[in-house]
Amino acid sequence: MKDVYRVKDWWYFLGIPLLGFLYKPHTNYISLLINLIACVPLLAFAYSLNDFFEGISKSNFLIPLIAFISTIIFLFLFDKSLHFITYLFLILMVGFYSMPLFALKRIPFVSTICNVIGPPLLIIFGINELDGDIFRLIFIVSCIFLMAQVFHELADWEEDKRKNIVTTIQVLGGKNFMIVGMLFLFLAFLISLVDNKVISLGIGIMISSAIYNFLIYVKEKKTDFSIFRKRYKIAGLITGIFWAIFLLKNICILSRK
Repeated sequence: MKDVYRVKDWWYFLGIPLLGFLYKPHTNYISLLINLIACVPLLAFAYSLNDFFEGISKSNFLIPLIAFISTIIFLFLFDKSLHFITYLFLILMVGFYSMPLFALKRIPFVSTICNVIGPPLLIIFGINELDGDIFRLIFIVSCIFLMAQVFHELADWEEDKRKNIVTTIQVLGGKNFMIVGMLFLFLAFLISLVDNKVISLGIGIMISSAIYNFLIYVKEKKTDFSIFRKRYKIAGLITGIFWAIFLLKNICILSRK
């Protein structure tokens, strides 16, 4: 089952709701556990549905259908309307993104926005209520995912052209799209300076990785661009671990109250 649901491509996304919890901890642990488990079929549905409509040989309609049914079950287990609405929105976005009738993935800019805002919204499943701090965190993480999407579209450029899929990077050009991504990363860094220095240091790691990839791209455009994606992903994992270690103090503060 691991292959058909592409677990290796999204398992680390489960750290995103945990980031929300560590950033704004609470004592509703049962709700947190349900929310974390609910993210599993949601992510499995997103990847398997896309594979099904892409015609990947290992995928058949039962694979995304099983995941979809699981998401519907979890949809009614949430104890907060915030989680229910967010989960429903993500289910619908996954469908509109992959289904040929809507095929948002084939619309430049729209496809990028879907990939950029989808994963950061998982932060909501780690919190009890929205506030200004959480909105800032979602924006900051979205900026990180924007740069990730730049490298993803760059690596898949030729394959997308063969499938007649027009992506944002084809419209803007590789260099221009990278610059846009880095500008948003710098904006996220400036916003985080006002809020949380630990978050700022993590973004600094991502900026360093992005600049390094950019300089290589400018110097040698025939490089294997999948390396850019892998390098940025590793930087993201390091940043996530770094944030988790230093945000654990929030749990300690909560336990003393």
